[in-house]
Amino acid sequence: MGSRWYVKHPTVPLKSIVAVLNGDMMSHIGVLVDPVYLAEPLVKSEEFIRSPRDLPAQVWLWVCEAVQEIATQTEGDVPAYLPGEHPFKGEFETKHHVPEFAIRGGPETMYPEFQARLREWLAKNPRPAPTPAKK
Repeated sequence: MGSRWYVKHPTVPLKSIVAVLNGDMMSHIGVLVDPVYLAEPLVKSEEFIRSPRDLPAQVWLWVCEAVQEIATQTEGDVPAYLPGEHPFKGEFETKHHVPEFAIRGGPETMYPEFQARLREWLAKNPRPAPTPAKK
């Protein structure tokens, strides 16, 4: 059974994969443990429902048409940036007035204790006054 997030590499231990069938629905649950890249185990679940419609032969799920999504790129180009060189780094933090440690903080940001750290940062860095709307 394949999946979009299933890692096929001998050094990444996948603790468990469970597939539960319930009529036309299948639940796929897996736990990925990688202490090198992940601070905590990654638990993923997916639900699939069998489509009741009949498809003609040699047709997958739907007819797809390939389009060029970024007009300034040539076919096959993939944008890649070295660490610290991404042109949009910091754009989200500036736009929403959120500290970088809250965005890239990892699993500790989901615990209630993190709220105190965030309040301290907001007290030291108040939100700037909104700019007046242009007419």
